[in-house]
Amino acid sequence: MPLDELLRLIDFERMVRSVRLPDDRAATRDPVFPPLEGLTGSPPHIRRVFLLRKARAIVPHGHRNMASGHLVIHGSLRVRHFERVSDEVEHLILRPTIDTDSHRGSATTISDDKDNVHWLVATSDVAATFDVIVPGLDPGRPTHFMDFVDPRRGEPLGNGAIRAPRLRAEEVFARYGRTGV
Repeated sequence: MPLDELLRLIDFERMVRSVRLPDDRAATRDPVFPPLEGLTGSPPHIRRVFLLRKARAIVPHGHRNMASGHLVIHGSLRVRHFERVSDEVEHLILRPTIDTDSHRGSATTISDDKDNVHWLVATSDVAATFDVIVPGLDPGRPTHFMDFVDPRRGEPLGNGAIRAPRLRAEEVFARYGRTGV
């Protein structure tokens, strides 16, 4: 679908005018799409728009048992991804994989298999992503939506890996919600 058509479908202009952008995180909206012919019930995925003002972040976090795709639909963001090498009780072992400036039309994905931890910071006055989130990929495993982590305070382990402390929600928003890039 062409990006301009997606923006019309979700009525992005109205969404931007009506949303209050928080000072320490992204605002979210779940657009409603018309039903697809031949499909019944709820879709097996979540469609979500994340909106941020400049220097606000989708804070560093990882997921378990889900995949998500992130399309920049407005403005620009610094996008960082990390490979989740292993889990410890108080830390995640990470290896940085992506650190790039992303603009309208840029897309990234994360999953248990690749680039499981991400962190996005708005670099334009307003930035937005359209995400498709698919939880519960393995019905035999629990889905965990947010494993907050502190990559800046990670201990270097060699070979590019870091041992990054896990954080509680209030800690990660205080440290990373309103941040420089």
